[in-house]
Formats: sequence, C-alpha cells, structure tokens
Amino acid sequence: MVQRTSSDLRLNPHLHLVVRDGAWHEDGGELAWEALSHLRTSEVGEVLERVVRRMERHLRRSGLLRLDEDDDDPEGNLAASAVSGQAPPAGPQWLKGLAPLEPHALAYDKPRCASLDGFTLHADTRAGAQDAAGREALLRYVLRPPLAQERLEPRLDGLVRIVLKKAYADGTLAVDMDPLSLLCRLATRRR
Repeated sequence: MVQRTSSDLRLNPHLHLVVRDGAWHEDGGELAWEALSHLRTSEVGEVLERVVRRMERHLRRSGLLRLDEDDDDPEGNLAASAVSGQAPPAGPQWLKGLAPLEPHALAYDKPRCASLDGFTLHADTRAGAQDAAGREALLRYVLRPPLAQERLEPRLDGLVRIVLKKAYADGTLAVDMDPLSLLCRLATRRR
C-alpha cells in the first residue's frame, strides 16, 4: 500500500508491505514451504542501500529527479513546503523555494531498522502463521487512511487542528494550521 503523508499531512511518500518470510519450492515433486529467519539489522541496511540507489538511478533516467532545482517552479515549491512541514512560501519566498534536504549516512536506530538519506526500512514487525489477531492488526495498520476525520478539529481562531495519533519525540500532540496550508498539503498529497 502506498502511504503519501505523515500523520500531520506532510508529504511523506512511503510503502507499507506485508511480505512472507519464506518461499515455496519444489521438493521431490511436492511443494514445500521453507521459512526464513529474521533479517539481521546489517542486512536490513544492505537492502535499504540497494533500494535507494536503484530508485535514484531510475528517477534520474526518467528525468524525475532534478539536482538543479528550478526556482520558477510553483508546484515544486508547494511540494517542498509539504515535505518540510513549513507554511507554503508566499510573496518573494514563492520564487526562492526551500533549501534541499542534506544527505545522511546509513544509520541504525532500532533493531532491524535502517535509515539513509531520508529513506527508512523497518523490518521488525512480525505476525506469525498462528497469530490471527496480530495479522489483522498488521493489515489494519497497512491499509489505514492517511488521516482519520475524527482527528481534524476546526478551532474558534480560524485554524484547523490535526490531533496526532501519538505524540512526537519533542512532545507535540497536535499541529495547528490555517485552512490554506491544510488545503496546500491536501493538494500536494493528491498530486
């Protein structure tokens, strides 16, 4: 499933995959299942590095990845605003755009979780064959919408509050924005 935003509607395209940890093979004319062990954290990092480099090559060949940002690109500035979580640029800022993201080295934040240049691969969630409740919870998470309507609250001061599902590391529980910023994030999300 493709998820396009984070919980505060910042543009954050990412994939949620459910993958079997094993493979079928033929064994003496019969199909047999061979389970695989969990990936080690270093293997998760190796997979992430290969995927990121292949995506970069593909996007460059397709002309979809530009290193020389076009300053006169209103849609690009709107997308950059949505990615960064900043208010959409207005006036002279509209033409200037936002600073590009800095590259980061491969890092391991948790077991079986790696990050590289803004990409993250988390391979630590598992639901076994006999764990029906765990499989259902995993599938509900993967298939959820980007924003639940009950988390949106119009405020008396004219702002719209997005109540976060769980607090950010800095303690932020909600994000308030003006309706135009909300519409810009929704419009960028649909692009």
